[in-house]
Amino acid sequence: MSLKELKRFIIVHGEKPYKECQPHQEFFKRLEKAIELADKKTVDGIMVSGGTTRKNCPAEASFGAKYLQKSVEIPVFVEENSRTTIENIKFTKEMLIGCSLERVIVISSKKRLFRLRYLYGRLWRETRDKIEFVGVPDSYGIYFYFLELLYFVYSIFDVNECFLPRLAKKLFRNG
Repeated sequence: MSLKELKRFIIVHGEKPYKECQPHQEFFKRLEKAIELADKKTVDGIMVSGGTTRKNCPAEASFGAKYLQKSVEIPVFVEENSRTTIENIKFTKEMLIGCSLERVIVISSKKRLFRLRYLYGRLWRETRDKIEFVGVPDSYGIYFYFLELLYFVYSIFDVNECFLPRLAKKLFRNG
C-alpha cells in the first residue's frame, strides 16, 4: 500500500534520544502503544515522525520504523525531517496531502496531549473530526510539565515558528 492510499493510520510522535543516542524510554512506550493499537484497530499504516534532534544521532523516525517493522504487518512510513513538535505535524501533513483520510490516531505522551490537540486544531484542521489522541503514561517529573506549559504558550503566539525560529529550534526542539 502506498502512502497516498492511506485512509486510517497512526502517527507516532518521536522523543529526543538520550545523550548516547539510545532511544528514550518514553519513545519505546509510544511505539509499543502503536503496536497494540495496530492489532486492535483497523489501520492501513503507521507514520513515525521525528528527525535528528541530537547531534550525531540518527533520526528518531528511522529507529521507530525499524522497531515497528519487526512487530506489525502493515506499512510503516517515516517523517524524519522535523526537529520540533510543530514540524512533526506540518511535515506529516505535507506527506499526506491527497490522502482521503477517514481516521487518524495520534500517539504521544500524556504530558503533551493538551498542546497537541491545540496544534493539530490550528495546523491540520482537516483532521478535526477524524482524529483521536492517545496519551501514553510517562515518567516525567513536574519540571517537564512546566516546560510543556511554556511550549504551549510559545505555540499560541508563534504556531508557525516564525518569530524566533533559531532560538525555538534550539530550545524547543522536540519539546
